[in-house]
Amino acid sequence: MNLTQKVADLALGGLVEGSLKLSNANFESSVDNLTASVMDEGLASFFPNIDLSQIKTSQSIKENEDAYFQQIDVVLEKFVKALRQEADEINSKLGLIDNGGMANPKFIAYFISQKELFDSIAEEGMQIVVPADWSNEHLALIGYILQLSEVNEALAQGKDDPVRAAMGFNLFVSMLGDLPKVIESFLKN
Repeated sequence: MNLTQKVADLALGGLVEGSLKLSNANFESSVDNLTASVMDEGLASFFPNIDLSQIKTSQSIKENEDAYFQQIDVVLEKFVKALRQEADEINSKLGLIDNGGMANPKFIAYFISQKELFDSIAEEGMQIVVPADWSNEHLALIGYILQLSEVNEALAQGKDDPVRAAMGFNLFVSMLGDLPKVIESFLKN
């Protein structure tokens, strides 16, 4: 659902039924509830739906683990390179908003291309045969990559849903900060 439209619908509904009128004794609580509802749905929309049945697994023996590490290393390299490049370019791309807002075709094209890049990296990762002992970590890594795809999609669709785009940008910044922990957690196992 379009989060911007949801905010508008909930606000209108609250005004009509009275909970979002300034004279309502529970006005602040109603605003908090509206905000929490939109935030919860918004954040949930960035989490991809993937499960263990979507990955191919193998026995957890040294030979299979060695093959896995060689293949996942390539995926991790592509992922970190793509994320670093986007982090380096994000300010200039957000600067395009000054010339046409989120409807700027260059803004939209850039974030669509980033979404496609992260989708491609995730798809490559999904093709790897994963030792059974590594399946949960692998799934978490692919989910993280797909979450960045969702963030870029939200930014690309910002002209139609600026609330979700703003949430996506904030999530992007947060995910950049979390990246070292994600990689460390993956490699620790």
